[in-house]
Amino acid sequence: MKLATCHSSLIKKLGNFFCLLSFFVLPLPPKKRSEEQRVIKERIVLFSYHIPSYEHSLALLFTFTFKMKKDITQKALTYFLQYGFKTFTMDDLANSLGISKKTLYEQFASKNELVEAALDYALEMTCHQVDKFVSGKGSVIENVFRNQKEVQNLFNFSSSKPIWELKKYFPKTYERMETEFTKTDALFIDKVLERGWQEGLFRKDINVPFYKVFYSSVQRLRSFSDTFDDREFPFWDTIYTLMEYFFRIIVNEKGLQELEKTLKEVKASD
Repeated sequence: MKLATCHSSLIKKLGNFFCLLSFFVLPLPPKKRSEEQRVIKERIVLFSYHIPSYEHSLALLFTFTFKMKKDITQKALTYFLQYGFKTFTMDDLANSLGISKKTLYEQFASKNELVEAALDYALEMTCHQVDKFVSGKGSVIENVFRNQKEVQNLFNFSSSKPIWELKKYFPKTYERMETEFTKTDALFIDKVLERGWQEGLFRKDINVPFYKVFYSSVQRLRSFSDTFDDREFPFWDTIYTLMEYFFRIIVNEKGLQELEKTLKEVKASD
């Protein structure tokens, strides 16, 4: 009985196979043949579309890996700035991301490598977008304060502790950061002064070389040392106060009015 059933099933499958084979091989009337060929062609194209080529598969894999690495880097920077570059461990990061340590180390061979990648991302979001930082609707003063607010919201840290940990435990990365920020400070001042002069907001007699050194040195005091104790001088309050004083040094009467207006808007938005 089982043999008969199996034989019957085999005959049915063979019959279906030969029917399918005849569909491709046996001659059909011209109109019907043309229509069937069109349907077959569409199905083949659709089928091939859903089965990527080897090259396409590699491209998809590369895109996925690149996106995953970028996502990890962005999250890592956020956590490093919140908790500290040393304090927040690779275990903490893997748990926060919901991935295994193995997966994390497949993307970054060491924490040093991840910290370097996090710094590159931070530089990309700040130092490498100087033009964007001083541009937009409104005066250059208004744009600098508004974009600084965006940086604050983006990185969301309120203490100099992360920078202190970076300096102590990742000195080479810290040195590279200082070098890049010093270069960017000089470029930033050039862009700010150029636009401020165009808008008639700044004095013409500014000692530009001195002002660049002064600006960069004071920025380092706030961000990269313990000169301002966080308990007495909250991190971002100090940043905005420094920005205010930087502008007060160089504005003319028109610029002072614009600065006062911008400061009122900043306080109103808090």
